[in-house]
Amino acid sequence: MKFFLSLLAALLVALCLLMAVSLRTNEARFRAIEARLAPAEPVHEVGITMAWIQRWTDKLGRAAAAENWELADFYLHEIEETAGDLINAGVVDEGHDISALVRTMLMPAVESVEEAVKARDAALFDRRYTAMIQTCNACHVATAHGQVQIAVPPAALNPWSQEFRPAP
Repeated sequence: MKFFLSLLAALLVALCLLMAVSLRTNEARFRAIEARLAPAEPVHEVGITMAWIQRWTDKLGRAAAAENWELADFYLHEIEETAGDLINAGVVDEGHDISALVRTMLMPAVESVEEAVKARDAALFDRRYTAMIQTCNACHVATAHGQVQIAVPPAALNPWSQEFRPAP
């Protein structure tokens, strides 16, 4: 019986050592994979970031049109976070200080829309939302990308497979 318990203890120790080695090996593999996937420095692709801002802006407009002010507020914060990342990155693209333009042009427009959302004022929202989109287009012109024209989304077309009306 004593021999059996000693053998069992030895097997358990060996199993624990094997598991520890296996975990370290897997951890090293994961670190190697992460190192290959993560760029050495953060990448700030302006087009991709702007596409996210456009997506949040579209959803913001749809939420407000449905008078779902909580959802509109959520998308406003998504715009602010995405724009904030761009501002903090200090992005200069094709000789244009994108970060400065986002800070001085987009953010004041976003803040004015935020006032309308907090007031739950649909008419004020419509005016300020339209002005925000016009600000986006003015920035595109200022950066020699005037061909990129953002528009207020048509209410009848909803490409998002998302319900924008408040939950019952």
